[in-house]
Amino acid sequence: RRPLPVLDQERVIVLWGEAGGSMRTLPLTPQHFERFRNEARTLQEDAGTLSIDSWAQPVRDGEQTFRVNLSTVTGNFFVVLGSRAVLGRTLVPDDDHPGAVPVAVLSYSLWRGQFAGNPAVLGRRLELRNSRVVTVVGVAPAGLEYPTGTEIWVPFANLSAVEVMPLGRLSSQATAQEAAAELRASFEREPKSEWRG
Repeated sequence: RRPLPVLDQERVIVLWGEAGGSMRTLPLTPQHFERFRNEARTLQEDAGTLSIDSWAQPVRDGEQTFRVNLSTVTGNFFVVLGSRAVLGRTLVPDDDHPGAVPVAVLSYSLWRGQFAGNPAVLGRRLELRNSRVVTVVGVAPAGLEYPTGTEIWVPFANLSAVEVMPLGRLSSQATAQEAAAELRASFEREPKSEWRG
């Protein structure tokens, strides 16, 4: 297992539901995620991502357009991981509210490759799909590319109809199996209409 640039990696877990024993991952609705977040006793804190994988999309930087793997995450994503920026800052909970200035964090590899490791990348404005413009506020540590392959992280803010895959930091005495059981119980309390089949 490759170590990640996160604090106490063995205490960080990713959770999802399974449908009928299949490996098809079941995310939570945003409402279910918030309920689980408020009720969870096995996790010190939990964050969320839109998916366990990143999504390729075009990004416009001035006159240049290139493709990157983007992930949408909750504002406390880097806080839960315990990952600090190597340049600037990471996302924070205040970035994840409607009306917040749209911001982004670059992966170390994207910063070194696409932007030649230039510190002046901070403050740069990039145009994402649907003409959404984000301002670069930081660069993540080398080796952090979660969800899989991520090159740019943006907060959930101002998005609608999203699904959430939870990840969290285990409480000091809790195990991953106990956290999974807690999520399973949370699924069972949900109205069936919110299970998405």
